Amino acid sequence: MLRTIITPLVLLLSLSSSVLASPLPSIAGQAVSKVPFELTAPSSLSQCNPATFSWTPTQGPYSITLTSSDEAIIIPSHAQATWMVDLAVGTEVVLTVTDGAGQTASSKSFVVGQGSDACMGEDE
Repeated sequence: MLRTIITPLVLLLSLSSSVLASPLPSIAGQAVSKVPFELTAPSSLSQCNPATFSWTPTQGPYSITLTSSDEAIIIPSHAQATWMVDLAVGTEVVLTVTDGAGQTASSKSFVVGQGSDACMGEDE
């Protein structure tokens, strides 16, 4: 079973006014086709190093879910977020972004690599 943890301190959000989502435009009362919802992720994750993720600005609000074998971290977001990787070396994790329309985009599966342990809590 996955635990849900609200952790606004472990994810530093980088906001840009140019990426705030707006509703889809319409032409003669019909919605324009949806933009493909895609996620851009770094090539690797290292313990206690920042990782920036961005995605296609579509319809907000957005939520980011980081899943590993035993937890999910859910936070509200915009079209870019920088996360201080506070998971132990060797942890497998996938990042999934969900937009306000329910579309999802996921990263590849990462295995957290070696890095500093400065961000790790005493219970890690």
